[in-house]
Amino acid sequence: MSKLKIDLRLSEDKTTFRPLDPYSREKTHALKPGGDYTVTVASKRDLDQNRAYRAGLAWAVENIEQIGDKYPTSEHLHKALLIQLGYFSEVPFITLRDEPVTDRMIAEGLAELLRRKFITSNTAPAVAEILPALYNAMRREGPHYGLNIVPDSTSFDAMDGETFQLFYDRARILVMQWCGRDPWEESAELHKAAKAAKSLAVARRRWE
Repeated sequence: MSKLKIDLRLSEDKTTFRPLDPYSREKTHALKPGGDYTVTVASKRDLDQNRAYRAGLAWAVENIEQIGDKYPTSEHLHKALLIQLGYFSEVPFITLRDEPVTDRMIAEGLAELLRRKFITSNTAPAVAEILPALYNAMRREGPHYGLNIVPDSTSFDAMDGETFQLFYDRARILVMQWCGRDPWEESAELHKAAKAAKSLAVARRRWE
């Protein structure tokens, strides 16, 4: 039998599951009563949870100078958080002798040196200037073997709700450690204040 992906809710007594939508009900009813099935359990992702995370990233880049100066977009911040928290894969690569040194190679080399704490953010500019010479020197000795750092995906198919919530919580703590501020809380408070002000303005117009 082919694999099914259906959404179920566990009952309060934890003895039964209930389909959450028409598609899931249809597929569940098609199963053989008394049949044995292997189920992979993953908590369902919440759209509001994902929106809140992304909104906090965007607010941080736009409103916290320390963050915005370092990360030009929320996507850059997102990838940096993934890497800093260990959500990444190391993909081997080979630099051949006739391959030119690119800006991407320099950036990836710096990121790896920073991650391994061989250099600091203060010494990174100086190291960036000598990296092309180092790459060329290594190519003269033969192929250069290295690793590309590839951030993990946080798509709904790649991360279930519990895994994403753990990442979200850790990312929030890390940002607070970086800048001493919580962009998710600050943006939520501003949103509440703006909503209250709008509601008050509507009420005033109504009574004018």
